[in-house]
Amino acid sequence: MAMLFSLCCAQLIIMEKYINSANVEKISWSNDTLRIYFNTGQVVAYKNVPEGLAVGMAQAPSAGSYMRLYIVGKYAYEVEKRSEMKERNISLEHHKDTTVGLYATDRLDLIPEELKSLFFEITYDEKEVVA
Repeated sequence: MAMLFSLCCAQLIIMEKYINSANVEKISWSNDTLRIYFNTGQVVAYKNVPEGLAVGMAQAPSAGSYMRLYIVGKYAYEVEKRSEMKERNISLEHHKDTTVGLYATDRLDLIPEELKSLFFEITYDEKEVVA
């Protein structure tokens, strides 16, 4: 996969590269901001990241390891887009008081209809227990 470099009108170098990684889909760097696009859909922007670190991450054998070693905890960041799973969990937060955990309850009448498909019933047979 090719790394794209382009020169813009204001002399800004822009880099974008798709990554072959278990967690990272692609990265982009522009105007000292490194954006990491995760496979989950989350986008995190790290501020004031030097171009060399962005290029290093683009070329690293493991983008995730490189990110944890050189970027996470060292640069300010902003979550520009949360993952779909995080969005779904946030929408479930207000149901915590009607469920045990988020996924088990014996009071089905307290669960909104649109959430009932997330639940399943556990049954067990008391006839024989093997120790």
